[in-house]
Amino acid sequence: MPDEFARPVAFPIMESGIPEWVHATLSRQYASILDEPIPMTLINLLLSDGEQSLANRAPLDMPPSLHADMHAIMESVALATSP
Repeated sequence: MPDEFARPVAFPIMESGIPEWVHATLSRQYASILDEPIPMTLINLLLSDGEQSLANRAPLDMPPSLHADMHAIMESVALATSP
């Protein structure tokens, strides 16, 4: 079969040997989780032991690696709570 007809890999996870039907089933089953806001308690658990809780920190005090993540989280919370 020529390379031009080769099917492109849709998701990197499929290169790991997980069958496509398993990935599709799990994606459908857990898609609603992505629509739920992430609780602040969980975010604080994900921080390293040396970090302060995010509830007590100003955005300017956060490490640069957290800025994009927190922006995305806050947008999802705002969308989830808006009427």
